[in-house]
Amino acid sequence: MRYDDEGSMKIRTIRGRIVLAIVLVGCIPLLIGLVLAYVSGMRSLRDVIGGTFQTVAIQAAERVTMLVQNEVQRVRLLGSAPLRVRQPVEAANQSYPINPDKVQVLINERMQIWEKGLESATRLLNSELSRFLLETKVRDGDKVVGLLITDQYGALVAASSEPDHFYFGNEPWWKVVRAGGIDQVYVSGLIPAQEGSFRTSEETIDIVVPILDDRQHAVIGAVIASYRFDSLFAMIKQIRIGQTGHAMLFDAAGNPLVCPILPRQAHRIPSQLMAMIVSSEPGWGIAEDDGHGAIDTVVGYAPVPGLKLPDNSWHVFVRQQPGESYAPIRDQLRNLAVIGLVMLGLLWAIGRYVAARIARPIHILQTGVDAISQGTYDRPLNIQTGDEFEGLAKTVHRMADRLKASRTELEGLNKDLARRVDEKTQEITKHMHSLELAERLATLGKVASGIAHEINNPLGIILNRIECMEADAAGSPMPEEVRRDLMAIKSQAERISRVTKSILTFSRGTVSTMKPIEVSCVVRACID
Repeated sequence: MRYDDEGSMKIRTIRGRIVLAIVLVGCIPLLIGLVLAYVSGMRSLRDVIGGTFQTVAIQAAERVTMLVQNEVQRVRLLGSAPLRVRQPVEAANQSYPINPDKVQVLINERMQIWEKGLESATRLLNSELSRFLLETKVRDGDKVVGLLITDQYGALVAASSEPDHFYFGNEPWWKVVRAGGIDQVYVSGLIPAQEGSFRTSEETIDIVVPILDDRQHAVIGAVIASYRFDSLFAMIKQIRIGQTGHAMLFDAAGNPLVCPILPRQAHRIPSQLMAMIVSSEPGWGIAEDDGHGAIDTVVGYAPVPGLKLPDNSWHVFVRQQPGESYAPIRDQLRNLAVIGLVMLGLLWAIGRYVAARIARPIHILQTGVDAISQGTYDRPLNIQTGDEFEGLAKTVHRMADRLKASRTELEGLNKDLARRVDEKTQEITKHMHSLELAERLATLGKVASGIAHEINNPLGIILNRIECMEADAAGSPMPEEVRRDLMAIKSQAERISRVTKSILTFSRGTVSTMKPIEVSCVVRACID
C-alpha cells in the first residue's frame, strides 16, 4: 500500500506537471501578446492622440487668426466710412497750419488743455464722431474697451471714451501705421492692465488700421480699437478635449496669454516644453513636464499664422491629463487582462482534462507492472487510446505472458534441480560415510600394522629360539614333555604370526607375496 501511495503521488505530480506545462505554454504567448498589444496600442494611441491634438492646435490657431482678421476687417470698415469717419478726420487735418513748426506748437497747446481736464478739452473732440464710436462700441459688446481716431499727426480726433492722453504720435503703433503705407495693420500683443490706450484694469489688445483718403492713396489718420484680451479670445477657453484636455495661447517668450485652467502668474513652462511649443511648424510630442503637474503628456502645438505681431509670434498649445489620454489603452489592457484570466482558466481546465487523459493510461500501466511484479497479473490492461499507450499496454501484456511461461518453466526447473540436489546430497552423504569409514579403517590398519610389527619382533625371536631349541633337541635327548611344550609354543607362535600377517595385509590393502631374491644385490645396495 505504501508503494501504491508513492506511485499515486508520482501520478499526481505528472498530472500537475502536465497542467503546469500546458498553462505555461498558453500563458507565455498570452503575456507576450499582452505586452506587444500594450506597446503597440500605446504607440498607436499616442500617434492618434498626438495627431488629434496637432489638428486641434492648428484649428485653434486658424480660428485665432480668423478672429483677429475679422476684427481687423471690422475696424477697417469703420475707418473707411466716408461721411462718419473720413470727413471729420479730413476736417481735423485741415485745421492745422501749413507750417510744420506751427503744427507742433498747436498740438502742444491742445495737449496742455487736455491734461488740465478743462471743459474746453472735450471741445477738442468731434462730438458727433465720438457718439458714433460709442454706438459702435456698444454694438460690439463687452469685448471692446474703447475706440479712438487720430488725425494724420497722431492727435486725437474722437473717442468712445476719454483716453488718458491726447497725442499718440510717439506711440509705436502710430509709427508703424504711418510708415507702413495704406495696407499696414498693427496688432499689438498682450497689453498689461493700466498700460493700454484707455488705462483699464484689464489686459487688452489693440488693433490699429490706417484711414485713407478718398483715392485710397494716402494715410490721413488711424482707427484704434482696444479689446479686452480675455473676452476677445474666449474661444480658446471653450476648446475642451474630454474632461481635462484644453487649449492655451502662448507667445514666443513663453508667456501664457490664455489658459482656462491656471492664471497667467501661476504658469511654469519648462524650457524643454517651451522649445517644443514655439516651433515654426505644427506638430506634437511627449512632454516630460507639461507645466500643469503631469509628466509624459502628449501635447500638440501650432503657430498662429498671418498676424505679423510686433514683439513675437503666438502659439497654440493643446494638452490633456495623461490619465485621461491613456484611458482607452488602459481600458483595453484591462479587458485583455480579463480575457487573459478567462483564457488562463480555460487552459487550466484543458490542462486538467488532457493530464487526466494522459495520466490514466500511465496509472493503469503502473498498476499492471505492480501486478506483474507481485505475480497477480491475470488479464490484459484496459487501455484503448489508439496511440502509443495502447501499443505499450499490448507489449506489457505479451511480456507478462512470456514472464508467466518463463516463471512456470523456471518453477519446473527449480523442482527438478531440487530433486537432483537432494539425490546428489544423499549420494554425497553416502560417500562421506564411506570415506569416513575408510578413514577409520585406514587409521585402524595403521594401528594394527604398528601392533603387528611390535608383535612380530618378539615373536620372531621366540620362533628362532624355538627352532634353536629344536635343533639342540635333535642333537641331545629332550624330555618328551618339554618337546610337547615346545611344539605347543611353536604352534601358538606360528598362529600369532599368521594373525599379524593378516593384520598387515588388511592395513596395507594388498596381499604380501614371497619371491626369491638375490641376496648379494641386497647386501651390495646396503653397503653402497
